[in-house]
Amino acid sequence: MLFLLAAPRFWAYSVALPQDGRYWSMGEGAVLSTGELAVLARAYRVATHRHASSPELRNRLGVVEVALGLRLLDDALVREGRDQLVVAAALAPLRTDSWSRLAHAEFSTNGVNSLVLEALRLSWMTGRLEIPDAMRRLQVYLRGWEDLPPEARDDARAQATLLWRGRHLRGLAELYIALLPDERERLRHLLPDPDADGARIAGLATQLSNSGR
Repeated sequence: MLFLLAAPRFWAYSVALPQDGRYWSMGEGAVLSTGELAVLARAYRVATHRHASSPELRNRLGVVEVALGLRLLDDALVREGRDQLVVAAALAPLRTDSWSRLAHAEFSTNGVNSLVLEALRLSWMTGRLEIPDAMRRLQVYLRGWEDLPPEARDDARAQATLLWRGRHLRGLAELYIALLPDERERLRHLLPDPDADGARIAGLATQLSNSGR
């Protein structure tokens, strides 16, 4: 009986598992080729079709479709990935990664709007210092800063302060590397001591860049 209940999951993951190495390498910062992203997207579409109630598969498909859509400058594909992340968040509302990825996907195509702000808020509430999600949130805050309401700016400042006090300096430095000059300046001003703390992050970022991370 248990096997019958689990059969749809096994059937779905039989397609997804062979691609998991590529997916996890994305999470570690690897840059996949367009062809590799397309292969991942096809595999996760089949897997999601076989097991539509899986928030994990929806999450993975959404992440890959957004990445592929941004690579191809295909807004429709980014929106499709965003919609997968909406479903993933609905299926598992306590998963902070679904909310942070949804915020990033929606912001990528539509800028700051009510969905982005709500996804940022829920990611913050459910995950706090889950580091990949915290960095993803901060990047959205910093890129959309001019359009953020005061409460969202306060959330960004609180998160940057917690990350600094939690000594997540490497994560902040890696984020710093990915930011544009004006976004780097905004990050500095979110830290407890913008001059001293900002200089420390910038210095570590330079070290990481020179060492190839």
